[in-house]
Amino acid sequence: MSDFRQKPDFEDFENLPLRDFLSYRLTKVGAKVSAQGARKIREVSGLSLAQWRILALVGSMENNSASGLIQDDLMDKGLFSRNSRFLVDAGFLSQEIDPKDHRSKKLSLTSSGRELHDRILPRMRERQKGLLSCLTPKEREALYSALEKIEKHVES
Repeated sequence: MSDFRQKPDFEDFENLPLRDFLSYRLTKVGAKVSAQGARKIREVSGLSLAQWRILALVGSMENNSASGLIQDDLMDKGLFSRNSRFLVDAGFLSQEIDPKDHRSKKLSLTSSGRELHDRILPRMRERQKGLLSCLTPKEREALYSALEKIEKHVES
């Protein structure tokens, strides 16, 4: 983004250019962050970003039902299914029928999945630190506060 671009007038929504719509900006920034993350994950592990997200979620959550993970991550069912199947076939995840809901599967990390997770996670934490390094602590706090408010607002 050019430093010469005028700041939009957020009080004048009638004339707000599309490129300044919140949904447009979030999508654009999200796509760039995801593309960078996908490259980093591929370099470090050979996994896709979706595969890493599943591995990370399974490694960090207690309730690892497939349906719960899909809901938590807002990932498409088909995408989740294909990528979790890959992780099972590659020996990084194991799956069993959920005893509480026989229609659902519970996923867990295998020992090689835990090893991969534990190898990648510190690098992804460093990446997060790098992503936020251009912001002051107050700006980071404001960003997360604003995102939280917007997320709650669109859920209602």
